[in-house]
Amino acid sequence: FPVTISKVSYFGTKVSLLFKNGTKSYSRVLLNGSSTMIDQANDLSFGIGDEKEVDSAIIEFPNGKKKGNEKSSY
Repeated sequence: FPVTISKVSYFGTKVSLLFKNGTKSYSRVLLNGSSTMIDQANDLSFGIGDEKEVDSAIIEFPNGKKKGNEKSSY
């Protein structure tokens, strides 16, 4: 379930996926960084295993604003 944030600088943004009525969750934070040969992309990828349905996806921006949705099947 890739979540791509636009090329605008959103470093520090946290994306959380909640499953099973919020009893299971995965979170990723978009961090700024690079190595010698590779720049870090503005992508956040989640491995969700056998899960079939995301109860909600919540995006928390560095300025404190939040966006989210509920019940997304994939």
